[in-house]
This record gives sequence, structure tokens and C-alpha cells, in this order.
Amino acid sequence: ILALKNSNLNEIDPSVWSDDDLLNFSMKLRE
Repeated sequence: ILALKNSNLNEIDPSVWSDDDLLNFSMKLRE
């Protein structure tokens, strides 16, 4: 899943993503 996230966030563990990050990521998946 990290490979789909922005490259500058590749080193961030999903468990520490903010709610906004998770929401934005979900929106990107729907596009």
C-alpha cells in the first residue's frame, strides 16, 4: 500500500497517518 502513497511518505508507517492522510488516500483510490 505504501507504493501507492506519495513518494515522500513512503517511509511513514500507515499507523501514524493522520485522518486527513487516510481520507486523501482513500479519495485517490476512488479516482
